Amino acid sequence: MFTFLSAEEIVLPTHEIYFTGQKHFEEADLQDALGVTTPSFFQFWKDDTPRIKDKLIPSLEPSLKSFFDSEGFYDANHTIRETNTTIFVSITENEPVRVRDINISSDYNISTLVTFKRDDIFRAKDFVSIKSKIIQQLLKEGYCSYDLDSKAYVDLDLHTVDVHYVLKKGGECTFGELTITGLKTIDEDVVKSRV
Repeated sequence: MFTFLSAEEIVLPTHEIYFTGQKHFEEADLQDALGVTTPSFFQFWKDDTPRIKDKLIPSLEPSLKSFFDSEGFYDANHTIRETNTTIFVSITENEPVRVRDINISSDYNISTLVTFKRDDIFRAKDFVSIKSKIIQQLLKEGYCSYDLDSKAYVDLDLHTVDVHYVLKKGGECTFGELTITGLKTIDEDVVKSRV
């Protein structure tokens, strides 16, 4: 008696999903952020209808809010309409939060690492990335006892943000005296005979 196991793909229930109204984002950006599946370029024979798993539908509203907030569109609105088979998301981005002022107070030149420019749309991931790049550069240069304070002051009424970076690099870190123990000497003739 034989039992055949099939490695067929388990298909979860889905809805088709469509986005309208966005101006600053490609539909593919929204699909990626919300877990919408579409076949890859190499799966050209598959249906290219964008689909969202039904289990993700309850989280669609907070996921959209989180996405637009992280991209600097804190006043974005969206309407979700659901039928038995399809979800329609209508988006109004409204005015984004833009960088008004960049203030750097530092005893180490970080101006090339702070890539924000005045009037850029403020994206939280860029703010975090800049901080990480500053830390990486400091460590690379041997400054491991730095004091870095980075803040973003967001004014939602004016749709502006002021970013502040305060850095004290501290001293260069060095190794103290090293002591190596437990080394054995190797007879050079023994090594040559084994080679």
